[in-house]
Amino acid sequence: MRLSRHRTAHLLMALVIGLGGPGPLAGAARAQGAERFTLEKLEDGAFIRLDRETGQISRCGQRGTSLVCEAAADDLELMRAEVARLDADLAEARAENRRLRTALDEAGIEPPEGTGGMADQLPSEDEMKDFADWFAMMGRVFRDMLDDLGAEEPEPAPAPDRRI
Repeated sequence: MRLSRHRTAHLLMALVIGLGGPGPLAGAARAQGAERFTLEKLEDGAFIRLDRETGQISRCGQRGTSLVCEAAADDLELMRAEVARLDADLAEARAENRRLRTALDEAGIEPPEGTGGMADQLPSEDEMKDFADWFAMMGRVFRDMLDDLGAEEPEPAPAPDRRI
C-alpha cells in the first residue's frame, strides 16, 4: 500500500515529534524529512522507511514504549561488494596473463596455438571459400535427388472399395 505524500508527511511529523519532542529543531527536521524520507506501512503495523538521499532502507516499528528503526539488509551493497571483488580478481588475472606473456617473450618462446583469442578459432578465407563451394555442390546434389524423385513417381494405387 503506497501512502500519499500528505499522509507520509503527517506520519513523519508524528515520528519526529515522538522521538525528539517539540523543540527548535523539530520544524526543520519535519521540513527536511518530508522530502527526504518515504514511509510505507506494512501489514504487521511496522513501516518501511526509504532515505531518498542515501537509498538506505530501514524497518521501523514500536518496541515497548519506543519507536525503533533498524537498517534492512541492503542487497545493493552486497552486489557492489561482489562486483568490486570480481573486478579485483579480473585485474589480478590480467596482470598474471601479462606477466606470463612477458616471460614467454623474454625467453623467446612462442605462446601455444589457440591462446590468441577468437582469431585462432576463425577459419581462413580459403577455408571459407572451400566450404561455400562444398555447400553449393551439396545443394545441387540435393536438388537433383528431388528432381529424380519427382520424375519416378509411381502411379497411385486405387482406393479400396469400402462399401458397407
